Amino acid sequence: MNRSYTEAINAALRDVMRDDGSVILLGEDIGELGGRFGATQGLLASFGRARVVDTPLVEDLLAGMALGAANGGLKPIVEFVNADFLAIALDDLWRAGLWQSLYGRDFASGVVVRSCFGGYAWKGPHLSSAAVGHLIAIPNVKLFAPFFPDDAYEIVRRSVREGGLTVILEHRALLLPGIPYEPYDLGRAADLASSHPGDIERASVLPNAAAGLRDIALVSYSYTSLVCLEAAARLEAGGVTTRVVDMKAIWPFDRETIRSVAAESRGVVLVEECAPHAGLMVHVEQDLRRALPNIRCASVHAKDDVVPFGDRESSVLPSAADIISASRSLLV
Repeated sequence: MNRSYTEAINAALRDVMRDDGSVILLGEDIGELGGRFGATQGLLASFGRARVVDTPLVEDLLAGMALGAANGGLKPIVEFVNADFLAIALDDLWRAGLWQSLYGRDFASGVVVRSCFGGYAWKGPHLSSAAVGHLIAIPNVKLFAPFFPDDAYEIVRRSVREGGLTVILEHRALLLPGIPYEPYDLGRAADLASSHPGDIERASVLPNAAAGLRDIALVSYSYTSLVCLEAAARLEAGGVTTRVVDMKAIWPFDRETIRSVAAESRGVVLVEECAPHAGLMVHVEQDLRRALPNIRCASVHAKDDVVPFGDRESSVLPSAADIISASRSLLV
């Protein structure tokens, strides 16, 4: 289905609320305003104020409300406008994950958290964080960062249905396709389809071609999967064969698919938008080196610096040129 990222999220929220009367939405400006990015547009009119609840801008209060609602048998979907401030709510998110182990039968409904993250949008140091390392430490958390709109749709629906604690990271540059700085054309990926659209835990391999040896595998998630597709196109034009792995589920991640693609490649480049100490690719690399001791592996990530305002952010964030350089270094 050809729809925007925001349209996919909106459709998923509408469908789960229509199908299950215990689903409620909590978040800042999600009612009258329809969400900062339009993902909840029209839901207040359809489902009313008892189920679409505007909250104050108090992140820890918002997480606590969701935790209490889930403990009472509701199924809250919480929108944090910016993941940059998720750390404020970390105490209650930690408890939400911990309670899955301690009180699973009495806490079956779970909590779904949606939040915008990432740069490539000229938002500067306060609203450009792509850090995920602190989130993967939460007990029992399922962490997703989908790139394709249809994957985002399915992840929202399945997360509500399956329960537990789920955090869905929606990239700022995918939610705002009209942003002033868009280095790679989103339309280039419009004709690609996820390899496993119905399986939210499985990584997608692009293109979904027959198995066989490739020069380079590029592994990433969310917006940097698009950057990888741009790099792959340029590498292919230069005679370097590639595959791109879009992780989709980033914790726990799909070890089987990543290992399989890596085993059929001369080298693997792991790409993520945050600095290495703030990310999760270090865990992917560790897993690859344990499973494939002779693997040739390189990492591309943001520089260990704050993201500046405007187009100067390109001096910090990963680019297709960075990925191409890392790929060629593995083929020497």
